[in-house]
Amino acid sequence: MQKCLVLMLFLLNSAICHAAQYVIDITDPAPDQTFHSDAESITVNVSVKPTLQTNDKIVILVDGQPNGDPTNATSFSLPTLERGSHTLQAEIVSADGSTTNSDEITIFQQQHSVLLGPGPGPKTQVNQMTVYRAT
Repeated sequence: MQKCLVLMLFLLNSAICHAAQYVIDITDPAPDQTFHSDAESITVNVSVKPTLQTNDKIVILVDGQPNGDPTNATSFSLPTLERGSHTLQAEIVSADGSTTNSDEITIFQQQHSVLLGPGPGPKTQVNQMTVYRAT
């Protein structure tokens, strides 16, 4: 009985010590990629080695904040972001609560200025405007 208990503890300890050591990377978008306001969403793809275990999940962090609930998917769709620079990072949350993070990347969101008239499209010539000053 004592030998069985020792063997069981050894196997349990061995399983805990051999938990997956993940490597996670954001494969898309590329670092420093610029998105324009006409993009409906931004797709984030990640690669995980070794394959994600059943109870482990991935979440995308946008500017350090989780975007959505952790899932076992490796492709994520982000809504259009506010104008400016944003950081993205992928995080694996293991069943035991430990985390593994990808390197952080920066992306840029541009928005068309309303001061420039209608958004991107075929080039149009701007009409000249004459201003008269009352005397």
